[in-house]
Parts: sequence; structure tokens; C-alpha cells
Amino acid sequence: MQAKLKRLDSRASKFKAEKKTMQRKRELKSSVVKKTAKGKRPYYLKKSEIKKQLLLDKFKTLKKSGKLDDFLAKRRRRNAAKDHIHVPYERRG
Repeated sequence: MQAKLKRLDSRASKFKAEKKTMQRKRELKSSVVKKTAKGKRPYYLKKSEIKKQLLLDKFKTLKKSGKLDDFLAKRRRRNAAKDHIHVPYERRG
């Protein structure tokens, strides 16, 4: 029962996050359309630039909620664990 509840919660949060990213992508595309309507040349963002914008938004929201330090620490630990895998077995310590 607890697992089912947890699964539903994570599903809802994932849906909410996905909705937020889609909204942000829509905003970026509409800004391009507005600029072209004003007479400027259209400049469509690359996927990498869109990802950077989404990551920036994520960092801003984490900073507002005060969870940025925890998030970065967790990311650092995860990357360290990934790097640790690539070290030969004899040198692991």
C-alpha cells in the first residue's frame, strides 16, 4: 500500500515537472514567433541551448526553495561514484 502511494506521488511529481518543461519550451518558441512578427530574423534555439535554459530554471527554483546546496552535493557524490567505477580495481581504496 505504501509503495503504491509512493509510486503515485512520484508519478504526479514527474507529470508536474514535465508539464513545467513543456510550458517553458512553449514560451521560448513563442518568443521567437513574436520577434519574427516584429521584423527580426528568426533564431531558433538548439536543443542544447533549450536544455541549458531548462537547467537554469531548475537551479533558480532550487535556489528559491533553499535546496540548491543539497542538490549540488548529491550531484557531486553521484559523479564521484561514476568516476570511481572507471578507476582500476587495484587503486580503489
